[in-house]
This record gives sequence, C-alpha cells and structure tokens, in this order.
Amino acid sequence: MKGFKIFLTKAKKNSYALVGEKEEKRLADGAKELVLNDGLFSYRDRYYGFDPFTGEEVVFYNKKPIWVMNYSGRCISKDIPSKEIYDFLKKYLKLLYITINLHTIVDD
Repeated sequence: MKGFKIFLTKAKKNSYALVGEKEEKRLADGAKELVLNDGLFSYRDRYYGFDPFTGEEVVFYNKKPIWVMNYSGRCISKDIPSKEIYDFLKKYLKLLYITINLHTIVDD
C-alpha cells in the first residue's frame, strides 16, 4: 500500500522512543497509549505494565486495521535495575529512528 512504510517509520520515530511517557494517554483499564494520525493513516501503540510489559501496535488505513504487531518483555537481570535498562534501550531506539531518513524509504 502506497505510503504505508513511510507512515509506519514516521509513527515509530514519533512515539515511545522519542516522546516516551510524557505524551502517553492513560486509559481506564490501566493501559498507556500513544497515537499518531496523518491523513487516512493512524497509528496506535497501547501497552500494559513496566516489568514485565505487553503491548500492541496497530496501523489503520481509512479506519480499518492493516498492520498489527504484538510485543512483550521483561528484564531478567538482577544486577541492573529495570529502569536503567529501559532508559538505555529508549536512548538507542531514539538514535536509530533519528538516523532514518524518510526520503530514502522505497514505498511500493
């Protein structure tokens, strides 16, 4: 679908790794949610917990889901605090997404 790869990359660049918890909406069921809308595309990342955590990313086109990814994780180290590990991961995800140039993505 034309525009999907660019939109998904843009959504990931502008979600958890870049804005983190300060832009999250807290839902009544305890989930945390990040949303991005751009034309007919919309992106939702909704997750529960911290350590462990589980979540789901969904891309909608014209209000219909066209891509879904579920994820979960936990820290197994007892030597390093979970927050320190997640802060490290967020920092490097942010660097990764910042280096992606949207103009170089081939969007068939």
